[in-house]
Amino acid sequence: MSTEEPEAEIPPLRGWRDYLRQGLSEAHKRRPASFYMLLAIPVVLLLGAKMTDPAISPERFAFTLVLVFLFLGVAIFRALMDVAEIGRNHLRERHASFRHTLGEASFMQALGARQDGEERK
Repeated sequence: MSTEEPEAEIPPLRGWRDYLRQGLSEAHKRRPASFYMLLAIPVVLLLGAKMTDPAISPERFAFTLVLVFLFLGVAIFRALMDVAEIGRNHLRERHASFRHTLGEASFMQALGARQDGEERK
């Protein structure tokens, strides 16, 4: 009979790139889409600055202006959707905390008994 212990599995070595990639993917999951849209706004505005050049045609100016307004409209819409989602999450958590405290029958009974005890003193 052999009393050999099984060798522990050694996890593969991870480099700094693996940790960076993992951190970025975790951060990406937490961030809303409007965050990236807000980061892109300065880039769009810099690209749209070419509209002020008097040498471009009116059609190109109108097309660029429509694209800039379309992008800004989508960014504002996504930001408003994120604000609504944050509000819904806040209300849901607020309701859950109420249910765990004042909405719970045992808590209300203990609170009532304590209040009765203080009134009798």
